[in-house]
Amino acid sequence: MSTSDKSPDVIVIGAGPAGYVCAIRLAQLGKKVLVVERERVGGVCLNWGCIPVKALLHAAQTVRDAAEGKRMGLLFQNPEIDLVALYGWKARIVDRLVRGIEYLFKANGVEVMTGSARFVGPEQLAVTGEQEEMLAAQQFVIATGSKPVVLPGMEPDGHAVIDSNHALKLVELPRRLAIIGAGVIGLEFATLFSRLGAKVTVLELEKQILPGTDPELAALLQRLMQREGISFELGVKVSEIVRAPAVAVRYRPGADVTTKTPSADLGVNHRDTESQTNPKSEIQNPKSSVLTPDPGPYHQDTKTPSTDPGAQTPDPDFRSIEVDKVLVAVGRRPMSDELGLEWAGVKAERGFIRVDSGYRTSNERVFAIGDVTSGPLLAHRAMAEGIALAENIAGSGRKWKFKAMPSCVYTDPELATVGLSEPEAKAQGRAVKVARVPLSAVGRSLTLGRGEGLCKLICDAESDKVLGCAVVGPQADSLIAEAAVAVELGLTAEDLGRAVHPHPTMSELLFEAAEAIHGRAIHVANG
Repeated sequence: MSTSDKSPDVIVIGAGPAGYVCAIRLAQLGKKVLVVERERVGGVCLNWGCIPVKALLHAAQTVRDAAEGKRMGLLFQNPEIDLVALYGWKARIVDRLVRGIEYLFKANGVEVMTGSARFVGPEQLAVTGEQEEMLAAQQFVIATGSKPVVLPGMEPDGHAVIDSNHALKLVELPRRLAIIGAGVIGLEFATLFSRLGAKVTVLELEKQILPGTDPELAALLQRLMQREGISFELGVKVSEIVRAPAVAVRYRPGADVTTKTPSADLGVNHRDTESQTNPKSEIQNPKSSVLTPDPGPYHQDTKTPSTDPGAQTPDPDFRSIEVDKVLVAVGRRPMSDELGLEWAGVKAERGFIRVDSGYRTSNERVFAIGDVTSGPLLAHRAMAEGIALAENIAGSGRKWKFKAMPSCVYTDPELATVGLSEPEAKAQGRAVKVARVPLSAVGRSLTLGRGEGLCKLICDAESDKVLGCAVVGPQADSLIAEAAVAVELGLTAEDLGRAVHPHPTMSELLFEAAEAIHGRAIHVANG
């Protein structure tokens, strides 16, 4: 082990959304910064999460668009899906963005060291790469992110059982796919593989998809996804994954499924509501001509009871589904167990590093941001914390204390939320006004072929301030930004209703909802 001659002001551990943004802003403010990253810059979000998944979802949307062309008089042959070529296209997008971050590091004078970092003292770091070096700095920022949760009996093997990382490396599409977990990750992959031709079944312990989300919106999204041919089994507990000779998932109705407080992980279980039925799809899933999906019906476990008096009679409540692969998407956990936190005097709880309002840990020279701390596991939250912390460390005088944290689910339709939901506002004892505007009230939705969905605006009944908003529909990820500004700045429904929204655009949903709060909506009947 050698002692490095590097003398940075700040060492940032991890080059994901939290780490690379923090490092660049620190450098912009005059700090000498060293980033330690054991893999590729960009972290999970860029390399194995947000970007590659959204790229593949865009490709899958193209398959649906081709199928819907028949309604418009546009006829296409069934698409053939070359998965290797598709994943190669996705990889090129990722590579370009990785090179972009590397360029930004160089342009801002940020030094990068490849290796795994661990604390060996309160003010000392060991980095293991081609060789091991000892580093010291005035301050340290931990931004190591998160990784998939692994449950006993559901350990991914990359073949029968996969996680989100494996799902982005497949060389052959599964005809039948079971997804365990109806959180953000599970639903996005359900949308992706269903569009590419797989028969997808989602199993969830809680009684609604996206536990913790407003049940009204979750039920609407579930109904629309079911029309796409995606099946849901809610309120069930997986007891076993059979890996050979045939892959199967055994499960039964969950015992004592109760309402839970929303977790810091958006991909794990939160709350419950009643399951929806599975209406017949209005739009048949376009299938690749090289893929013939098997419907993979559910069936009761009907093994003939043994005549052995000592044998157990099969539980009639157990069900099983035969599939080609099982994708486990039950959440993510912080990557903090290999950092040597105890040597630095940094305290953690369930792996999440404890920080104060300024992101400082129990060691005053060590800070932590992003997924490795408790809170919603969101790339934009991590980026915002990276900027806020950098400006705090550098003493820029700009204090950024954000309160509006939007969340987006890239299903079809998309679901985006910000601020308080209606149930959350009422649970706080607030008197609220709620506006509901269907997508069909906005002409632009019909031109996009997406007339079903909802914009829901929640305002304080006395002050008229916007408390929260949710959109189920196309472009929801962009629409929610306006609502986030309203929540962050304390704007009122009156304020939103006085801003001119271009026509025809989906943004008119926000205008109609704001006006509906006061009974003045133009394109919906005012209650």
